[in-house]
Amino acid sequence: MSSSSGLPPPGYTEPVGKGVSSAPPPMYSDQAPLIANEHGRRQGPPPAPPSLWKDVPFAVAFVLLLVAFVVFSAATWNRNFLNEHKHSENDGQEKSSGSDLDPELLRKMGRIAAYCTGLGLLFAALWLQICKQFPKQMIYIALITNVVICFGIAILFFAYGIIIGGLIWLFFACISVLFYFFWRRRIPFAAQMLATTVGVVHEFPAMVGFSFLSLFALLTWVVMWVFGASSAANINNAGLYVLCVFVFYWVAQVIKNVIHVTSAGTFATWYFFAGSAEFPANPTVGAFKRATTYSFGSVCFGSLIIAVIQTVRFVLRSARRANRNQFVVACADCLLGCIESLVQYFNVYAFTQVAVYGKGYREAASDTWDLFKSHGFDVIVNDDLIGSVLGFSSFVSGLMVALAAFAWGAYELGTSAHALPYLIVLVIICFFIGLIEASTVFEVVNSGVAAIMVCFCTAPDVLQQRQPALYNRFRELYGRRIGFFTSG
Repeated sequence: MSSSSGLPPPGYTEPVGKGVSSAPPPMYSDQAPLIANEHGRRQGPPPAPPSLWKDVPFAVAFVLLLVAFVVFSAATWNRNFLNEHKHSENDGQEKSSGSDLDPELLRKMGRIAAYCTGLGLLFAALWLQICKQFPKQMIYIALITNVVICFGIAILFFAYGIIIGGLIWLFFACISVLFYFFWRRRIPFAAQMLATTVGVVHEFPAMVGFSFLSLFALLTWVVMWVFGASSAANINNAGLYVLCVFVFYWVAQVIKNVIHVTSAGTFATWYFFAGSAEFPANPTVGAFKRATTYSFGSVCFGSLIIAVIQTVRFVLRSARRANRNQFVVACADCLLGCIESLVQYFNVYAFTQVAVYGKGYREAASDTWDLFKSHGFDVIVNDDLIGSVLGFSSFVSGLMVALAAFAWGAYELGTSAHALPYLIVLVIICFFIGLIEASTVFEVVNSGVAAIMVCFCTAPDVLQQRQPALYNRFRELYGRRIGFFTSG
């Protein structure tokens, strides 16, 4: 087997304890899965392996539906959309004669926004470094900031006489204080996990590149989908338009989850191979290859569930706008929104199982449920503490880019009554540029936290073998508290 083929964990025997399986995880490579015999030794692929490609029917259905959508868009869009575009162009030309838009200011706005895009990447990298060097302090800052904001909004509502809104935000503030009180002992482990994850991101920056590639792919898909959706709307067939909406959600989820599986697979390679001669030369490329081949059907399967829920919510919101049983529809939409959030969170760890061990989605979901039953509360608290830091950092990164845009724009555009609207639009655009860029970078960190948590809960002895210092630190902060490891 090639040393650069993938992430098969080395042969080992796991300790039998709370939440730990006595059997080693399955092993596989980019070419074929490796299986473990009863002694835990590696074996090559059997002459006729059961199935290298997981959940193939879902991958086939996804590809066929996507191809059908593209063919439909190409066959129907040409006449309908171009005619509409021609009419809109003519109308625009008639209106442009009286337009007050200043082309010189628009050119300056574009130039400033382009430079701020690069500045947003620098700020995201800066926040990554800060999270690595001061993880515990960042968690405390994020938690305190959340409490202060909730209290501030509550006071603002009370000051304007909006008692109900003030009470709601006061309740949120009190809940945040209680969360800190009950979770404060878990902060050291979350801080160590955050620092470790960011360190791996720095070691393998290709994960961030793939994350931005997914952002570009998603934007491209949105543009493509608009063509097909406009054709469906012109045909005036509600069922066809709903199908287009379903395709949009499914493809968007697949793009997002492929990158999550890629990042989680890279972290798993680091976990099982760090410091060994078997460490692959480019683990991120290998993980992406598996995510788009052997595990692609599993990604499509899990993404399908979310896409169906999102499509049903779209239909409900459409019915609500049409004034059809608004109260019942609103309740159903709220319930589905909660279910969607739960399934989204569950899928993060199910897809992590897919990335780490090459499982099909059903098996991964079953094992994820077992993981949540044994360590679910710790997983959720750890994610919430780290998620608060990442959300806070993304928001502040957006603010920093917006402030830079404001300063630069005030100098370039001026602050006159004529230039002020352009300046405001520029600041808003640059805020979202910084926010999206930072969020895209931190998505990799989220995937890494899930991957390391899954690996640590299922194969702690591998970390002890590969990185004993980190293992001892994790054991001190996590295992001793909940009795996860066997005594002795």
